Amino acid sequence: MNQKNIIAAYSMIENINEIKSKLVRAIKSYQKALEACDPEKSGAIYALVQNNLGMSYMKLASIDNAKENLIKAINAYKEALKIRRIDTHPEGYANTQNNLGTAYMKLASIDNAKENLIKAINAYKEALKIRRIDTHPEGYANTQNNLGTAYMKLASIDNAKENLIKAINAYKEALKIRTHEKNPLKYFILQKSIGDAYYELSFKENREENLSEALNFYQRFLRIEKEIDGYMYLQTMFREIKNKIQTLKSYGGKME
Repeated sequence: MNQKNIIAAYSMIENINEIKSKLVRAIKSYQKALEACDPEKSGAIYALVQNNLGMSYMKLASIDNAKENLIKAINAYKEALKIRRIDTHPEGYANTQNNLGTAYMKLASIDNAKENLIKAINAYKEALKIRRIDTHPEGYANTQNNLGTAYMKLASIDNAKENLIKAINAYKEALKIRTHEKNPLKYFILQKSIGDAYYELSFKENREENLSEALNFYQRFLRIEKEIDGYMYLQTMFREIKNKIQTLKSYGGKME
């Protein structure tokens, strides 16, 4: 490792430590606030603080003690949901259910994958009872996208065909809001997600038809190179999809 790389590595470590320190301070502040907050008298504030505490634990989980902090995040969200009920606090209920779903989905990559993915899916479905396309379009798209990802992950371990179809349907619902005109980056990422789902589905049924669908969505995804500048972190995705497209095209001339 040369000196330039060593300096970059130390800088990255310093940044991570700074983020961790800020999150730990935030968590302590939220915990202190909860000690002074009576959920019976100040339910809305109590629920808000619990929700924010859960979000801080979830962020901390990405850099330190993932399983432990995700479990703490889940517990905080559950506490918030004791106040944020669907009949009394519908907006807060939907927000916290969406957060809870994401915490379970992250935990699934560490522990009890099937069980936690099912819990994630159930939480997202609860959020969608409030986040409807006509009243909460952005929230609807966000949760449908999350739901699609949860189904994709579940498909890798259980009922592949059924869950892949559900993933495709959820992603396509998100596309109704995440259009090329309104949100090009998220639109293009969804093209890849749907392409991935069709690609995996092709191994379960209708091989040529689903590979053709995968190819179409992958080709739309690659248009991002020309239409959006400055997203260098997508380069790995570009290489992956270009390789897949070459494989798909070599599968049969009818898919050209």
